Amino acid sequence: MTNTAPDTLPLISRDLDGIVAWRHSHAVSCAGFLDDVQACAARLPDAEFACNACEDQYLFMVGFCAVILRGQTNLLPANHRPGTLCNTLADFPDSYLLHEGTLDGDLVASLDRKSVDINFASGDAQPGKLMPQIPSDQVAAVVFTSGSTGDSVSLTKTWFSLVEGARINAAVLADTGKSIAAGVSTVPPWHMYGLEWSVMVPLCTDISVYAGNTFFPADVKNALGAMPGPRWLITTPLHLRALQRSELEFPDVSLLMSATSPLQAETAQRAEQQFGGALLEVYGCSEAGSVATRRPTLDSQWAFINGFTALTTAFPVKLSAVHLTGAIELGDVLEFDSGGGFQITGRADDLIKIGGKRASLQHLTNQLLSIEGVQDGAFFVKGKDPESDSVRLAAFVVGKGRTADALRAELADRIDPVFMPRPLRQVDELPREPTGKLPRARLLDLLQKPDQAQGHE
Repeated sequence: MTNTAPDTLPLISRDLDGIVAWRHSHAVSCAGFLDDVQACAARLPDAEFACNACEDQYLFMVGFCAVILRGQTNLLPANHRPGTLCNTLADFPDSYLLHEGTLDGDLVASLDRKSVDINFASGDAQPGKLMPQIPSDQVAAVVFTSGSTGDSVSLTKTWFSLVEGARINAAVLADTGKSIAAGVSTVPPWHMYGLEWSVMVPLCTDISVYAGNTFFPADVKNALGAMPGPRWLITTPLHLRALQRSELEFPDVSLLMSATSPLQAETAQRAEQQFGGALLEVYGCSEAGSVATRRPTLDSQWAFINGFTALTTAFPVKLSAVHLTGAIELGDVLEFDSGGGFQITGRADDLIKIGGKRASLQHLTNQLLSIEGVQDGAFFVKGKDPESDSVRLAAFVVGKGRTADALRAELADRIDPVFMPRPLRQVDELPREPTGKLPRARLLDLLQKPDQAQGHE
């Protein structure tokens, strides 16, 4: 498709009188938010990049927009662990660290870079001010893939691509037929899924976002209760399972949204019963953002979001859209029906072969998760057999009251023996990212620490 971007686009595409966020039960108007952005922008040093390490949803949004207002680019690493921040700053020499005063002081000092603490009081709104205009081709952010299938990769996002993506996603919300006033997100705003839906949508529509803590189920309950309805919950399968295990009573949610990993049908059904609203599952990638949706309780088929066109249907599937600079190759294997809908059969790098037999790591993981009492689990490739060149599998499982031998026996009824993981190890929790992603490197690290495991291999 031809790029039809205007020369400039507003920093915020909504009325200044509207509510952009709820912070500490206080409604922040768009005008007040813009004041904070401009005050923050005035304090930023001259540089090409800012590594935005703010954890707070609101301060992340303030810093994100302030960096763009200064003509700079946000670096959004996949996580905020010290090693990741150090590597990100090292890879982008003309950069500084943006934070909210919660990072360890010794860590900040060790980075040997300028740092800006943006945790400051909100300013007074000044109605009638002019909305800043941003060049459409300005690189607003560099996002990083999760590294769940290998090394993390950096991807650039122009301001036009983010704003046009928000317009496309707003149409997705409208097509659900659900009226939404405010959203609560359990997804970090620096992840592409969180950036699209919990940052860009509130900046470009009249939907507000909750800016407090949403880590634990009780936090989610309090957040939903503090927001006006109708409500929207942006979350992941990992968080949905935790909310269901909590057995708390939550306020009604008009629309639930889940992404980052496949959602089991049983989890989707329980979520709709628990919250009283429809659940929309989103399929996407860091390269293109959200590209397809489905209602898993009604249909197993995915449909591309309006605005995306499949240039090829054979692997690798290539997509185009007006806000993408070129065709995007999807890493998943898709099977299309005659109407253009599709199912995801697995990632190309997710398919494994052992003893002449093939399987998907995700399929094997789903079989593990289907065992009663299993709260979490994952299959992964721990290496290759040097003689046969076939892969060697391992798996971690989180489950109370079940022995590894009992789990292995039930798993043997569900999978071919050649795919039985060795080891199948019980652990207290998996080293997941806040989005639910499991970087393979962290699984391999955990495998080297048997003292942290429970049960038998």
